[in-house]
Amino acid sequence: MNKNNQIGRSMVEMLGVLAIIGVLSVGGIAGYSKAMEKFKNQKAFEQLQTILSNLTQLQLDRKAWGEVDNVTAIRAGIIPTEMLNGKSTATATKIYNAFNLPVDLGVCDLIFRLPDVSSCVYFATANWVGYEFIIGGYGDHLVSKTEIPLSPAKAQQICKEQIAEGEGGGYIEMSPCG
Repeated sequence: MNKNNQIGRSMVEMLGVLAIIGVLSVGGIAGYSKAMEKFKNQKAFEQLQTILSNLTQLQLDRKAWGEVDNVTAIRAGIIPTEMLNGKSTATATKIYNAFNLPVDLGVCDLIFRLPDVSSCVYFATANWVGYEFIIGGYGDHLVSKTEIPLSPAKAQQICKEQIAEGEGGGYIEMSPCG
């Protein structure tokens, strides 16, 4: 009588368990990445809306746009402090969005940089009531008030034409002065 008492697991069973853990990990990382992308898009969108609202209010208060650049906007409190990369409103001169990309204010325009096509589509399909905007990168595509909101298919087409993946993205340019 030959009794074979086995204790432990075979190598095949251990490899099977490791394979299952690996597949689950990859799925979890992909889900986390997608959730982070959605969070950054929403956060950046809120930042852009806040700046546009504050600039519009400034325009109404002054009855004219005037010279508003990054530094003027920061000192006037138009820019949320979270967009100053930890600097105070007294010393900051640059503005960064949730993607950690620069935001630039000029005479009557706001350039909000975007990292990739999916972020561009997110912003381009928003209902920007009362604003025309430009999707830029390799050129400029004006989105008129009559086209807003863009359909996802049209936004995808425009964003792909303007933004080269992996080459720094593109931007949305808006004019808060009408």
